[in-house]
Order: sequence, then C-alpha cells, then structure tokens
Amino acid sequence: MTYYIITALVLLLAWTSWPVVRGTSSRLEKGRFVLAVGASLATLVAVFVYRVPIVFPLLATLVFLSWTVPASWRPPVRPFTLLVTVSVGAMLFFAFRPDPEAIERYVRASPERASYAQTVGTSQSMATEHGSVPIGDVVSLAVAFEWAMQVAEGDIQPNASVPLDVVERHVVGSDPEHEAWVATLDGATHVSMREVARGMMNGSHAATDYWINVLGASAINERMRAMSETTHSAIVPLDGATVLYDSYAAEGDRPQTFDTLANTAFETQAIRLSQDVHDGTLSLDRDATRPRDADGAIMKRRTRAEASHYTALLARATSEQMPPRAAEAFQSLLVSRDGRYTKRSVLPNGLALVASGTRENGERVHVALFLDRLNPWERWKASYNADRFLDRLFHGERTLSIT
Repeated sequence: MTYYIITALVLLLAWTSWPVVRGTSSRLEKGRFVLAVGASLATLVAVFVYRVPIVFPLLATLVFLSWTVPASWRPPVRPFTLLVTVSVGAMLFFAFRPDPEAIERYVRASPERASYAQTVGTSQSMATEHGSVPIGDVVSLAVAFEWAMQVAEGDIQPNASVPLDVVERHVVGSDPEHEAWVATLDGATHVSMREVARGMMNGSHAATDYWINVLGASAINERMRAMSETTHSAIVPLDGATVLYDSYAAEGDRPQTFDTLANTAFETQAIRLSQDVHDGTLSLDRDATRPRDADGAIMKRRTRAEASHYTALLARATSEQMPPRAAEAFQSLLVSRDGRYTKRSVLPNGLALVASGTRENGERVHVALFLDRLNPWERWKASYNADRFLDRLFHGERTLSIT
C-alpha cells in the first residue's frame, strides 16, 4: 500500500511540475504545483501520522487532479460538479457508514494502546491488557460501588436531603452532563442523596467529586485496592486536579512541573484542594480559560486502570458475594437501555467504554474497553461505532476476535 501511495504522489507532482520545469508555466500553473506539493505532504501526514483511511486523501486527490488538467482537457462544468459531488458523497459515506468491526481492528493493530476485558457470569473469558490507561468518567462506577457498600453499612442514607448548591460548588468549567441532570430537577434546591448518585452516573463530574468527598477518597481507594488484582491508580477528584493544574499554570511552570509531579504529591494535593472546595473555603471559577491541551494534561494525571478491574467490579456487584442491600443500591443506579447498561467517556485522546447486561440465553456479560492515544479521527470513529460494537457482543457473536 505504501508503494502505491508514494507512486501516486510522485505522478501528481510530475504532472503539475512539468510546466514549471519546462519554464513555460503561468502563474496559475505555478499555483497548481504549490498546491500539489501541499496536498502530497498533507496526504503523507494524514495516512502515516494520523492514520486516516487512504480513501479520503485519494478522493481529495481525484478532485484536485480534475482541476489541475489543462483547460482544453477540463470537463464541462456540469460533469465536473458531478464528480466533486460524488467524491464528497463517497467521503461522507465512508466516514458515517456503520462499521462494527472498527474497534476490533484498532485493538488488533495497536494492542499496546488498548485495554479490553470481557466477563461472562463471574468468570473472565477474555482479556487483552498492556498496562493501565486513563478511564475518565468511568471512575464513577468505582465511586458508586463504594456508595452502595456504605449504604449497606448504614453510613449513607439514600433518602436524606442534600442542598443542591453544595453539589454545584464542584462544577469545573463546562459540564454539560451536569447541566442536563440539573435541568431534570425542575428547579429543586434540595435533592436526595440517591438522586445525586444518579446524577453522577449520568455523567455529572460535579456530582462525582461531591461523592468522592462525602464517601472519602481514602475509603474509595482502599476498597479498589482490596478487590483489584490489577493496577488501579488512586481516584482523584476532577476539581482538585484542575485547581492544581491552574496553580502551576499561573506560575508559568506548566507543563513540566505539573506533568512530572510525583503521584503521591499529586493525589494528596488534589484531594485536599477538592475538600476545600467541598467545605466552601475555596471557590471555583466556572468561566476560567485554559490552554487547549489542559483537559488532556489533567486527564492524563487522573485515574488510570485496566479493563479487567471494571469487569471484575461489575461481576462482583451482581453476584452473591455482594451484600443484598449493597447490590440493590448499586443496581438502582444502573439505568439500562434495551436491557444493557452502558457507561461511555470520550477523553481528549481516548475512549473508555463499560457495559453490563444479559444475553437472550440469560448469560450475564460485563465488558470494559479503554483506548488510549487516539488521534481525533480514531477517537470519533471508535465513539461512533461503540454501540454497534456492543450490539455484536450482546446480540450477535458470543466472543470477539480481538486477541
């Protein structure tokens, strides 16, 4: 494939450079040559750096070639317009067509950037892991597990009332899932603890940070370490990590100092700052502006885990090992669609996906897939086909050939 790409680009450059080399080129022909050089470089970067499917640059090159031919050979306007329309339509088709195997191909091609695990019942049936990766909002499942255990122990009263403004203290910048959850409360100023937990499971970062403080970060992390045979870093609240990032950015030390801060120091400081936010002694600026890479830098330092930890967590939460009241509390937070609960978190450079449901034959299936170091195209493609990937597992093939 590489040979054909290079050959096509050489022919394109030869086609457009001939008038320039011959010395008879017009300004328009020189412009075409410059554009051809730019198109060639863009194609190489798109295919070999960003791993964009070759069909896109090839179709773009086809359109470009139809414009670079001599005027005497150029087709009439109507056929030319038709060619452009067909090419653009083909590009859109390849971009938006359902591709259930896209994620499997990615994992097979780049296993070092993926963590995948599948559990049927209480037995792990498949795992492909090469270390822990960022998991984003999936961390709320670990928080929900601790919430359910403390409900069973009597430390949390699900029906107790909570002032909404205490939860709102934890809002950091744009939190659309939080705003969507608040909109469902119909202007209520107080909500139940169970409702705040549901807000967390619906994607509210503020609700997640609220529960990390109420339950205790140390209690959550101890629970995760006790039940995990894999690497699961400490769970760190987003608001505390963001405040810590801002403090280094204000001193002009970002990214080196923030990125290289020792894990223990990072976790301790972020948890302490989040506690200050929770207590009301530190206020967050919702409108603060940050560099474009801020989200990626913060998420990279936050919680990392392997997929098998979360399939094991879900398997335990739905097994007889779980105290009945804790199992009931945990299950009450898993809002299913078509008999399947799905938790998805799109990260700046990755995707985290966890699902739990029952097949038609009654088998209980838990799936976790964490992808890291994705370029924008790969991230969009994986997110777009995530539901189709799960449909194949729950309603089609019993196992997926990604190992």
